[in-house]
Amino acid sequence: MRPASIFEKFLLAFVIVSVLFPVMYTLFYSLLSYPSVLAAKAMYVAPKVCKTCPVPIAPDFGFYFPFFTSSANPQVPGIDDSFLARQIYDVLVLWSIQAIIVSGTVFFKRSALLWTALLSFILMIVISASGVTPMLGVFGPSPLYDNVPHQDIEKWFSIVLWIGLPVLTWGAVFFHLKEREVA
Repeated sequence: MRPASIFEKFLLAFVIVSVLFPVMYTLFYSLLSYPSVLAAKAMYVAPKVCKTCPVPIAPDFGFYFPFFTSSANPQVPGIDDSFLARQIYDVLVLWSIQAIIVSGTVFFKRSALLWTALLSFILMIVISASGVTPMLGVFGPSPLYDNVPHQDIEKWFSIVLWIGLPVLTWGAVFFHLKEREVA
């Protein structure tokens, strides 16, 4: 079955790129890394230390699964809200990047992947050269700005920016797809 309307084509692209790909990637990553974690845990031998030396901290063999692991260190009990917030931030950034790539492949008629890669590279260079660093705002403190207090207006602006950016970029995909169908 092929999608008939523009909205169905857009929805199909959104579901495959933004929902199914991350879910399948996480599933395969987990299936392939879990045996490695178990093997590393089984093969680990604690180093022999002298009685006066400080006891070395054992490596962390905790299993990480996005949105279900409660903190960066699974051995620490309790839920770390800032770690979960950073995972949500990462998903929103991923959705924006995916939308830019899909939008470029829909917008350009010839050599779509080449032009999308070239313009994405140029955009990355311009952003890097400008010195702009994204602040996580409501998604937790940035490592660069841990001690900077945020005002309420900054937190609301951050919410609008980080949630609005994926919405706007996927909206651009829809309108590029609509233009492609009309032309």
